[in-house]
Amino acid sequence: MDKRSLFLRELPSVSCPDRKDRNCERIEGTCEWFTSHETFRKWQCGETLGLLWVSADPGCGKSVLARHLVDNVLPNTSTRSTCYFFFKDDFEDQRSLEGAIRCLLHQLFFHKPALLTDEIVDGFTNNKQLFSSFTSLWGILTSVSCHDEAGEIICILDALDECEDINRLTTALERLYENGGKFSLKFLLTSRPYTHIRRGFRLLENQYPEIHLDGANEVEVDKISREIDIVIKANAKKTGERLDLEDREMQLLEDELTCIPHRTYLWVYLVFDVINNSEGITKGRLKEIVHQLPETVEAAYEKILYRSTDISKARRLLHIVVAAERPLSLQEMAIALAIREDHESPSQLELEPEKRFQDTVRGLCGLFVTIVNSKIYLLHQTAREFLVHNSSRLTLTNTKWQNSFHLSESHRTVAEICITYLCFPDLEASGEGTLLVFMDYAARNWPAHFRRASNKNTEKMLRCAESLCNRGDQSPDEWFKIYWSTERPYRKKKVPNGFSSLMMASFLGLEEVVYMLLKEKSPGFYTRDDLCGQSALFWACAEGHEAVVKILLDFGTKKYHRAFRL
Repeated sequence: MDKRSLFLRELPSVSCPDRKDRNCERIEGTCEWFTSHETFRKWQCGETLGLLWVSADPGCGKSVLARHLVDNVLPNTSTRSTCYFFFKDDFEDQRSLEGAIRCLLHQLFFHKPALLTDEIVDGFTNNKQLFSSFTSLWGILTSVSCHDEAGEIICILDALDECEDINRLTTALERLYENGGKFSLKFLLTSRPYTHIRRGFRLLENQYPEIHLDGANEVEVDKISREIDIVIKANAKKTGERLDLEDREMQLLEDELTCIPHRTYLWVYLVFDVINNSEGITKGRLKEIVHQLPETVEAAYEKILYRSTDISKARRLLHIVVAAERPLSLQEMAIALAIREDHESPSQLELEPEKRFQDTVRGLCGLFVTIVNSKIYLLHQTAREFLVHNSSRLTLTNTKWQNSFHLSESHRTVAEICITYLCFPDLEASGEGTLLVFMDYAARNWPAHFRRASNKNTEKMLRCAESLCNRGDQSPDEWFKIYWSTERPYRKKKVPNGFSSLMMASFLGLEEVVYMLLKEKSPGFYTRDDLCGQSALFWACAEGHEAVVKILLDFGTKKYHRAFRL
């Protein structure tokens, strides 16, 4: 593989088309409040600063708009490159600023190969950490925009409020545009209208008010509301055809829904699901259903999950989705959902075929989750906010679902699943090819879930985790080889041998296991691995596990004092 191909292979962090297509396509006649707006038109034509920030409330169609811009309004041409990234708070790789810039660059170089110069490729060859540095990645992006063959470069970043490091981006944009002028590198950003984002753009906005298009002001809210009525009308027609409604019944449905205040695109999507799943539709019954419809997105979520075919199983599935480090495929989720803590062998698992399992997921969670390219996601960021308990918010006590999920419990659920799976004997020799699809996820992520479960880990989980740590004394297990392959600055290509239990637990940052080993056994505190000649303390330091480092230092100090009777 040549250096350019290697560069492009290593550059992206997520599948951008998959993440973009999580969002619905727009309905004809919508998004025009924005595309016909004078502020957008001037930005598009290069008459204003190359930065445009669009803010609007949750559920008002910002991500649908961003997808429409990428697919239809600002597609790639011979003179224009449109790159995009959709931030999502539910997975780490979708809230990373560095990951976003890597994706922008990958799309740009794929569309305009001439921009990937020898200087850039050689810089990566000499410094593999280039891709983890925002400063370096941002420097590449801004520099290639000055290339003779660059043309116009448009970067669309959706849901900026879900980026984990907004301040660095707003600071970089402020420096890029602080002197005004026209740029071939243009940014279009969408976000909720949060104060901290406005503060990030305040200096630029004070000087260039046209950089902010506020979708929450009275005029734009009215335009968005009229477009939502178009969506209601289109959905009323589809529902009418699906439920064999008469014309007057469809008109009744349309009239009643357009009268409800504070409606959003997301609310409309959810309430039509409620209507389509109602039974015994008559004219009188239809009016009753409409009058009983949930008036908020939260109430709609509650009603959708209330219809679950198995509440306990649905909660377990949603714990997995909430805590997962990346989107799980249907096959992976089928395995994860089938595993129980008391399972001791792969033969105990009963797995559904993928197509049948997809129907099972629909029955369990309805529209609350969405499946894109056989991967499972929560429908919307508000779905996560609805489920997960936040002590800074008031908790509604009269609901079964809202604020009822604690992240530590979600991580404990996934940690238990991964550890149980990895402890199965002869997993690789079981001959179950389908079962092995979960190996990569479990191997790479079980330590992180275990750590985040905090004090929720059970005694059995502690013992199983210790067992996994104990299996690296000689030749490492397959799971550790996979875990070791995860990029780290200091790691060598070869997997180290001779990791003691304490060394492995320290390397993985498993505080409870480290403490248990130090308390119960003679753990070989000074033992060193065969390849690197390093101790448990070194590996804990190298991985940045401060709590484990403190435990080891405290133990070493006490041992030293006992040895010298201090």
